[in-house]
Amino acid sequence: MTQLATDHTYADLLAMPDDGKLYELVRGQIVEKEMGRRATGTASTILLNVGLFVRDRRLGSIATEQYISCFPWLGRHTRRPDVCYFSYDRLAEGFTVEDQITVAPNWVAEVLSEHDIALDVEEKLEEYLRAGVELVWIVSPSTRTVRVHRGDGTVAVYHEKDTIDGWTVFPDFRATVEDLFPQAVSK
Repeated sequence: MTQLATDHTYADLLAMPDDGKLYELVRGQIVEKEMGRRATGTASTILLNVGLFVRDRRLGSIATEQYISCFPWLGRHTRRPDVCYFSYDRLAEGFTVEDQITVAPNWVAEVLSEHDIALDVEEKLEEYLRAGVELVWIVSPSTRTVRVHRGDGTVAVYHEKDTIDGWTVFPDFRATVEDLFPQAVSK
């Protein structure tokens, strides 16, 4: 992540230029969030798989790169998970006047990129869990695995041929891990 400035607000974050870059507000600093092509493709595939499940059951709202500001203990702090889901009940209670989402998502998927630093990923994970995210997937395109962190403190690692589920967040969701990754293109 490239640090751009210090002591900024959510309004400053929203005012960043539409230059194709992604930004987060980390303790008052605007930070560029860098994603590689493989991570972006994986996030899109997860959005499609989980998104269709959520839509068909009318469970809530799923999005990519949605600003969330549910970290009051960190001050000026807004994350932008790669993919996230909010039940309709949670969304109803979590907006400010500026349409800022101040409630934690039910589920977050963070897709690892070659630009990620392990310490930063672990920091995000702890922030999400402390904020009340019930289920966090740390998705690795390079190893084709998903590390699942549940709100009850349990952790599991799923490999390519394993079946992953949605725990209590999406109780009926099931998918083979390999289906969460883009298919290889052959020439």
